[in-house]
Amino acid sequence: MTASASEVASEPQANVEVETIQEGLTTVMDRTNVILHFILPQWAYKLPIA
Repeated sequence: MTASASEVASEPQANVEVETIQEGLTTVMDRTNVILHFILPQWAYKLPIA
């Protein structure tokens, strides 16, 4: 029982790690989208070449 319990306990940890990695990637993509859509257009308007 303890062997199967340890095997079952090791699997959710791996799943949690994958989920945190995916969440990190999505947050990075959201931040880059915010930068691309909000910060860069404002800079483009300030640049002489627009």
